[in-house]
Parts: sequence; structure tokens; C-alpha cells
Amino acid sequence: ANGCPFKPRCGYSTLQARKEYLIHKGYDDDETGKISESLVADPDVSKTLYFWQLYSLIGHQPIINIVSEFYGRVYDDSEEWFREAFSNLSGKDHHIATQVAYWVDSFGGGRMYHGGHYRLNFHHTHNASKVMNAKGAERWMHHMRGALQSYDFSKLDPRVLPCI
Repeated sequence: ANGCPFKPRCGYSTLQARKEYLIHKGYDDDETGKISESLVADPDVSKTLYFWQLYSLIGHQPIINIVSEFYGRVYDDSEEWFREAFSNLSGKDHHIATQVAYWVDSFGGGRMYHGGHYRLNFHHTHNASKVMNAKGAERWMHHMRGALQSYDFSKLDPRVLPCI
């Protein structure tokens, strides 16, 4: 598909996540119309890569590796309140599977996260409320930054890491 190794497909969350991204970025209707809706990344590395195009470049495996590293860090966290917000809910493998499904779905990898944004919002409101605050967000980002820094992006398109 236009030089990209993976065939993208719209997921349950792809369009809603794209819409929320554009609103968050403050794009008006004219600007939104100029932003690619394609799920296929432009092979020109000087062009913008959007998260809904990531799957076309990286497929499943990097997502699995990054998310697995992230949850390894979460489950090894020295801060009990944060670690237990996850471990009391489910095992590490469950968290990995659902986060991978959401990323693949949002990144253009097809229908993987059944329930889409409704499910995501329900989960964060009812199951993850203990970490859905500034302190939890900082801790979550601490582990995500660590997971991203530990991944070797050298063989991937240079736009991938900044896009994630």
C-alpha cells in the first residue's frame, strides 16, 4: 500500500480518535479538510505522519513490544498506589492485550478494540478512576517515556517515535 508494509483498516476507534485529536489541536473546518484522512502513511518522510497512519508503517509487533515494556514497568512500580490500580483490576497480560488492541485499532490496524471510545471512557471512569488524575497521568507518562526510550526505533520511519 503505497510503499507501506502493512495494510491498514479503520478500527472501532480510529475515526473518533482522529476527530478528538483534530478538536484538541484546535483545527477549524478548513484546516481539518486539508489533513489527510488516509490510513496509509505518505512515504515522504518530510510529510506529517498522523497516528491513524502508524499501523501502515509498523504493524503489530512494535506496538506489542512497547506496550509490554510499559506494563512491565507499571507492574514493577515502587509506588504501591499506582501499581495496585492495575494489578487489583487484572493481570499484566490482560492489560497488555487491551492496550495493544486499542493502539492497533486507533493506529489504523482494524477492528481490534471492541466497544471503541465508549468502552475506553467507561473503563477510565469506572475501573481506572484512582489513576485518572494529574498524579496518575504523570506516573503513567513516566513509564510510557521509559518504554519508548527503551525501544529501538532505528529501523523504523523517523517520524514514528514523535508521532507516538
